[in-house]
Formats: sequence, C-alpha cells, structure tokens
Amino acid sequence: MRVSNLQLPPPSCLSLVRVTRAIGDVREQLIKIFVSDEEDARSRIWHESLERDEEWISTREELEIWLIGCPCGAATGKVFGVRVNDEFSAPIYYACSSCLARSLIFDSAQHGYNAEVSKRRRKSRKMPDATWAMHCRDCKTTLWQAVVLVTYQGDLDFRERLENFFDVILIGGLCRQCGTATFRYDAECA
Repeated sequence: MRVSNLQLPPPSCLSLVRVTRAIGDVREQLIKIFVSDEEDARSRIWHESLERDEEWISTREELEIWLIGCPCGAATGKVFGVRVNDEFSAPIYYACSSCLARSLIFDSAQHGYNAEVSKRRRKSRKMPDATWAMHCRDCKTTLWQAVVLVTYQGDLDFRERLENFFDVILIGGLCRQCGTATFRYDAECA
C-alpha cells in the first residue's frame, strides 16, 4: 500500500516521545539501509514477470521513517532493549540523554498490525528488564538520534488509526559519535 503520499501521523507507540518525519537526504540514507536500489529493481522485475494486473509499488513507497527525540527538546538519547541470546529484543525504550526520561517505543504485544487486529484486552504483564543499550558497531558509543521505520503493505480498511497497522518495524539510529546509520532491531508485526 502506498503511504508515502498519505502523510500519516506517527504510530501511537511513539506517543510518549517527540517524533519528526525523516525527509531529504536523511530519509534516503535510511531507506537505502532497508532496501537498496538493486533490491528495489529486482522486486520490480519479479513483479512484472508475474504479469499481475495490480500496479507495482516500491517498498520505498510503503514505509514511513520517524526521527525520535525527547519531549524536553533533546534529540540525542539511548535505545534500550532486552538481551536475548546476544540479540537486541523488545520491549524497546528510548532514554533521553539530557533529562533522563525513559519511554516505551515498541512492544510487540501492544503495537503493530497483529496487536491492533486482535483487539484483545491487554492484560498487565511483567515486562522484562530492558537494560541492554544499543551500541554502534563502528565506534561502540550508545548515543543516537533514534530512528523508527515502519512499513504498510496490505490494503487495509482501517482508515481510522491506519498508522497503527504497520506490518514491519525497524528501530535504530544515526550514531552521534561517528555518524553511522543502522537498524539494530526488526520485527514482523503481521
């Protein structure tokens, strides 16, 4: 589903942080991490080889990218998750480096397509301790301009709250020390 022209609001899982839509060169840099030019071209060729009636839509048109900051105005912080078998796992939190406020930004049981469709009453559950800070693989720092990328691939009849029906989420950032852009967490939500 093409969402690039919809100007969707940010998903509600980001309601406790300050969010800004990534635009321009930053957006292009982050998109290329998720889907390269070559992958995009292969996708189009594959779609055309199937001779389908529906129009091919680039993955780049099915996603939105949000830059995360703190409501206090700071744009630098740490991203915390749970360490599971040396993998960065949910729930994911953002912690401001200035005021030290800490906010949940993603939990698969509460956010994304499956959580929205199930509409089950969410029970209180003990959240695992999210104490593992995402670090830069190049310089080892843990300070980021945090980034959340979400994709919307299905035709949905959920025009209200469409922003919450994302099927994939990636969380990462732009390293504040060396400038490396990376996504360290991804989850399929549908």
